[in-house]
Amino acid sequence: MFRFLLPAIIAIGIAFGLGAWSADQVTNDFRGFSTIKLDGWTAQLQNGGGDTDPYLRASIARSGELALGDAEGLRFTRLLDDDEDRLHGACDYQITDLDTDARAWALSAIASRSDADVRSRKTIVTSGTAIAFDNAPWMVLLSSSLKPGVWASPPAENEFDLELILIDTSIGTSLGISTPSLPSVTKLGCRDG
Repeated sequence: MFRFLLPAIIAIGIAFGLGAWSADQVTNDFRGFSTIKLDGWTAQLQNGGGDTDPYLRASIARSGELALGDAEGLRFTRLLDDDEDRLHGACDYQITDLDTDARAWALSAIASRSDADVRSRKTIVTSGTAIAFDNAPWMVLLSSSLKPGVWASPPAENEFDLELILIDTSIGTSLGISTPSLPSVTKLGCRDG
């Protein structure tokens, strides 16, 4: 009897360890099954509704994000610029062409996960603070050094993500009817280092 006890305890320990590890990996950065991609931005359509899948619900609860319901809005994220390079704090970016029917919106830069598993969020511009000039396109410069115009600095000198939250928007319901446009992110240059 005891010769089977040790292998059984080892098998149960391995199964428990692999189960805990896989649950951690799935809920760490899981973005769900009904993901849409639009102009380089990614959003989860069923983020906070009643039919949200349990893996996405666990990922949202773990990250501490506010889950937006189906009729409340959409949260878009972007990891790459228009040249398909990872967004980095050592580079300067021009963010342009925000044309949305959303009632309110906010554009934020979020530092990538560090060893401490803490993400710092820095709001760049919102619909209430955006400056629009007559006959000029909407534009924000993202750089760690001061720039003229509407300027913001990235959250850190390493990789970061952009997040665009659209409140009370019709993007999720009108994708087949019209094609909305989201901001482009153009790299202007990078500093050595």
